[in-house]
Amino acid sequence: MKKIIFVIWVLSIFATSFAWNIDTCCIINTINYQSKLKTTQDILSTKYPNLQKKVDNTISEIVQIVDTNPNFKSYNKKLKIYSTIINKVVDYVYNHNIEKWTPVYLMLSYFVYRIEDIYEWTKNARKYILESTLENINKYPYTY
Repeated sequence: MKKIIFVIWVLSIFATSFAWNIDTCCIINTINYQSKLKTTQDILSTKYPNLQKKVDNTISEIVQIVDTNPNFKSYNKKLKIYSTIINKVVDYVYNHNIEKWTPVYLMLSYFVYRIEDIYEWTKNARKYILESTLENINKYPYTY
């Protein structure tokens, strides 16, 4: 009985020590990306405006390439390209163990959130137009 209790105790110590070191700090989570986009955009615009400009320029180049290239005229191919970009950047951040709240992590997470926003816009354009219209009506009720 003592051996079983000892083994359980040792396993619990090892389990907590290994579980404590699970690397969740480097994961860019795209769930509820809109609020995260706003916070990272605020941080980047105040602390690192040059990085935000680089990301915005890169995103505009990607959107221009996807929109002008005849190979990506299909709706499904655009969605596939955007989702592939998101997955590759998220994997890069995780594999290279980039720590949270560093300039590189902020830049890459901002990039992922912006591409996710473009992906969702491409997927549900009518929904986004309705949401933005309702938001503008709430902000500026006398102009509508």
